[in-house]
Amino acid sequence: MKKKKKIQLDCCAQMATIIENKSEIILRCYNDFTEKALKIKLKVLEYYNDNYLIYKDQSHDCNSIKELLAHETTQLLLETIIILNCLIGQKL
Repeated sequence: MKKKKKIQLDCCAQMATIIENKSEIILRCYNDFTEKALKIKLKVLEYYNDNYLIYKDQSHDCNSIKELLAHETTQLLLETIIILNCLIGQKL
């Protein structure tokens, strides 16, 4: 596996773990935004598990499509972390 792909896979895995670990913080910091944050977290992790992890392991698919999927997944996970941080911080 190329070094760049390995870094990207590790990065996605780490961000997915960060998103999963935010559940405790979200639940402890209950506010008007908690339900939204949990729904976002659930949908993004479903996408990550059901689409990204399965698709990246398929050997018959085009590498350029896999690379595009990896880039989009990385962006989605990063944006989700930012959104969750904002929602968690919205204590009224």
